[in-house]
Amino acid sequence: MHRMRRSTAFAEPVSFHTVMARQGTGSKGEREVEIQFTNMQLIGTGSFGAVYKAVLRENDEPIAIKKVKVDDRFKSRELTIMHEMDHPNIIRLLYYYTMQQENCLNFVMEFMPKDLAYVHRQFAHNDKQMPASAIKLYMFQLLRGIGFLHLHNIVHRDIKPKNLLVDEANGILKICDFGSAKRLCKNEPNITYICSRYYRAPELIFGSKNYDTSIDTWSVGTVVGELLHNCPIFLADSAIDILALQIKAFGTPSKEDMTKWNYEFVHIPYDTITGVGIQKFIGRKLSLSTLELLNSLLKMDPKLRIKPYHALALPYFDDLRDPHYKLPSGAPAPLLFDWLEKEYIANHEIIKDIFPRSEEGDKVECL
Repeated sequence: MHRMRRSTAFAEPVSFHTVMARQGTGSKGEREVEIQFTNMQLIGTGSFGAVYKAVLRENDEPIAIKKVKVDDRFKSRELTIMHEMDHPNIIRLLYYYTMQQENCLNFVMEFMPKDLAYVHRQFAHNDKQMPASAIKLYMFQLLRGIGFLHLHNIVHRDIKPKNLLVDEANGILKICDFGSAKRLCKNEPNITYICSRYYRAPELIFGSKNYDTSIDTWSVGTVVGELLHNCPIFLADSAIDILALQIKAFGTPSKEDMTKWNYEFVHIPYDTITGVGIQKFIGRKLSLSTLELLNSLLKMDPKLRIKPYHALALPYFDDLRDPHYKLPSGAPAPLLFDWLEKEYIANHEIIKDIFPRSEEGDKVECL
């Protein structure tokens, strides 16, 4: 349905798209409301469908509309997850709707101007490194968002810079694209051909169907490494070559270890080798706190990978705990420590190591 807004003299008429939609994140989604938007522009395509930028008439705010092909026989897992996940570091679903003339589910989301892949590429193209302060700021928010998903036993399964949206001016990062995400169920096998190749955890390459949320943790480690290295650290043309690089960095797991880790493919076509370590593998000098973070995230044994919220307590993020911390531009930092009650309760034992220590003590505010 289209409606024309009455134009004033000398002004071009503006065409508004009018649809009946259901409200998104945090709502019950039962009641339909009319929404109108204009200036619809294609900004991205993929195997899933397409993404458009538009302007919502009710507040003149930019929005993103993701069109996804659907099968009417199945409920959208992506919609269910986005509807439930109300968090500052997860992209917010404003509305969703379907239209009779197209077999698509339309996600109307808050708009973020760039993704982390684009921002990082701009530095790399100019032979520059992304500032360490920016990496810390974005990775803190990524780990916080991932931690919130894991609290709900949801695994994203495609963490990569392209799926991390950023607002550079305000220093904000939000996780997007939940097309591969899933709530894990005990004793229910999972597909192994998941997650983009460069960010794929070794257990996925080994063919384990009983993996857990720690595959996201590995992916976060590869993103950190990429931002430091200016290209993916495990860069190869096939999964088996990715595995060879992982083994070069961290060593060959024993058959006993792989059996313990529930890896189903336990034959490795390589000699047993000792890993060179992540610093030598990347080929650049790293601070002790950066090494600690990388080595905590990138463990071949999934059970030894650090939990996302525990990673936030590492010294690597100490700069962000300075009560006077601001963005390099001098603008206020995003609200890194205004946590949801569920986050606070789940992490009460380590919260004092994550939050800044105020003059009044360890007082914590929750949203």
